[in-house]
Amino acid sequence: MKKALFTLLISFVALIVTAQNAGDTIIIPTINYSQTQSLNGRDTMIDFPNVINQKYEKILMMYNMRCKDGLVSNSNNTNLGCGEWDYSCNTYIYDSTRIDSVTNYTPSHQITNFSGTQFNYVDYPIYDYYQYNQQEVIINSTISENISTIGSGSLPLPYVLSTSDKSAKSQFLYTQTELTAAGLQNGEIDAIEINVTSATAMAQYLKVKIKHTTKTALDNGNPDIDGFTEVYFHDYNFVSGTNKIQFYTPFIWDGTSNIIIEFSFTNNIPDAALLITGASTNQTMGIALPIPII
Repeated sequence: MKKALFTLLISFVALIVTAQNAGDTIIIPTINYSQTQSLNGRDTMIDFPNVINQKYEKILMMYNMRCKDGLVSNSNNTNLGCGEWDYSCNTYIYDSTRIDSVTNYTPSHQITNFSGTQFNYVDYPIYDYYQYNQQEVIINSTISENISTIGSGSLPLPYVLSTSDKSAKSQFLYTQTELTAAGLQNGEIDAIEINVTSATAMAQYLKVKIKHTTKTALDNGNPDIDGFTEVYFHDYNFVSGTNKIQFYTPFIWDGTSNIIIEFSFTNNIPDAALLITGASTNQTMGIALPIPII
């Protein structure tokens, strides 16, 4: 049985238009004007017409205000008769067998990137922890080593490894011409050295990646995001002077291409600023890409 629950503070008449005969109405008187106040107020339950194969498309509720002595309160006398709170009759339509038309076609919840039918949740904050295997390199002895020095600048650059931020990324392009001019030959590149002019600073989860490229300049609005080979991944404590970053796997340079070297890190707590020597160029050979941490 379909039922409607009405809290009767004022009179109520429901007009129901049937779908079979447009314009037809069913009028349901719902109030007894002789009813008096009881311990439960003037609440009552009115049965909604239960007609087989009948479809109702609209319910119109008509109210009659029942004011004390037929008077309406005003700003000078707020207890004279009907007031601003008396127009609400707290009417509810209840149907346990049907679903409202809006919620029938609209999901009650939407969960981003989830398409299943059952979603487990908790009522307290959770945190994701990720386990990483960092690559530590230990050199017991060196038989021979060829060192090629590229550039001779002395500008203190703060954006190569911006350790005063929680995280950052930078990329630098070196041409085949300057690599060859520095004496580098095709084959393995096993390490790089950078010169620091500032105090000690930590770069946690430091990653170094290298790739071949045909580019002759970099674009901050269109950085390279794939095709790199990771050669270093470990926390690194930079000190003033020369810092050698020993690769856990060598990069094989083909001897004919330009290369891009990428640095990135993520600090739990920002450290001191790190200044690394470099030089200015006529083209964009280095770009810095801040990585926001939320």
